[in-house]
Amino acid sequence: QLVNANWVKGNLSVTANAVNEPLTSTLTADKVVATTTNGYHTIYQGITVQPSTYYTMSFYGKAGEYGRIQMGDSNTVGGGAYFDLNTGSLYGQTTSNDQSLYDQTANIESVGSGWYRCYVTFKTGSAQSGINQFLYIAKNDGTTSYAGDNTSGLYLFCSSL
Repeated sequence: QLVNANWVKGNLSVTANAVNEPLTSTLTADKVVATTTNGYHTIYQGITVQPSTYYTMSFYGKAGEYGRIQMGDSNTVGGGAYFDLNTGSLYGQTTSNDQSLYDQTANIESVGSGWYRCYVTFKTGSAQSGINQFLYIAKNDGTTSYAGDNTSGLYLFCSSL
């Protein structure tokens, strides 16, 4: 769950067990809500990785009042992808400024009831030993830096590497 301390929260709050998750329909999916602070609304965790190895980061997401999210490998300079949970579409990818990502691919798949599995597959750099798996909550127009309202957000379940 995203309420665990290993997930660092920036300008957002997490409500645990807010809605039923898509795999077993149990009440374990979290709602991630943007605070009123003007800035990025993000959640991330540090993960140890092996150099020159392929990994897939994934999560299940469902639109709430916001419906767009960015997922990537670092909270400042990495690659990643932008997902629209309103339409079930991938609306962009970024590449790594520091060449920590190679052979990046991304996709979004419907799993029913408005839920989507979103994922990015990448290869770590030859000297890389760690990444920050991050999620940026975006407004429906794709804006990632804004002032939230302490109510609006989206739903996430089972983020993993």
